[in-house]
Amino acid sequence: MHVVKGQSFDAGAGLDRRAGQYRISGSVLIHHEAYHTPILGDDARTDVSLILASDRTLARERYHVRTFGVYNPNESSGFARAIGTMKIGDKVAVEGSGGWFVGSGRDIVGRFADSDFVYARLRYYF
Repeated sequence: MHVVKGQSFDAGAGLDRRAGQYRISGSVLIHHEAYHTPILGDDARTDVSLILASDRTLARERYHVRTFGVYNPNESSGFARAIGTMKIGDKVAVEGSGGWFVGSGRDIVGRFADSDFVYARLRYYF
């Protein structure tokens, strides 16, 4: 990896709304960078990221489920994550999550191609 001079530009737009019992949000992010000295034969690149998320609470707020996904059509890379939380008391909850990276590339998501994960934790609120 090396540092080169250049310019970059980031822009995005999103929408967030309720759809029945779900909260749905979607965004489009655009990242453009141009280099004074070409990198890997390119003097510029543009990445578009499509982001979608959902959120749902069940059983009188005892269970909470979140999903999140990112897709970059230029690199055919993506990321999907689900998080589930179950309250087992007023101050105690169990949480589990898993994340899966698909594809690889030079974009922000493709760089983590080998970083899938799963976790569980006990949460105590004080």
